[in-house]
Amino acid sequence: SSPSVSYERLSNVGAIFNVKVYSSNIDSKDTYSMPTQGTENMSKEARNQKVKTLYPAFIDQMKDALVDYGRIINSLEDDNSVVIRVRMTECEDCGLPDKVELSVKMGDLKAFDMQKLSRDAIKGKIAVKEIK
Repeated sequence: SSPSVSYERLSNVGAIFNVKVYSSNIDSKDTYSMPTQGTENMSKEARNQKVKTLYPAFIDQMKDALVDYGRIINSLEDDNSVVIRVRMTECEDCGLPDKVELSVKMGDLKAFDMQKLSRDAIKGKIAVKEIK
């Protein structure tokens, strides 16, 4: 299913997007599928292993999303932040956080938009906070 997204604006903080993500479908009591990965009939163990291996790429993609969508917000001051709070997919015994918060200052996004920062540089300025 597609992620649900909510938005809030806090004065003196910035814009916060709350997202819930799902990694797989439960097809039966014992099998899972991950349509985005083209997998079916996965055991829970195989599904959990796949989720763990996808986590670094997921964080990188969330950084790209924060850069691409955050920079189009024009109602924030430079010292305000654009934040994406992600409630992670359930994954027992995966060692992954329950929530991840990615944040970047609006001024840095504007600098990227004006080509004063490279994509790698702006992504390096994104703070990633994992919450267990």
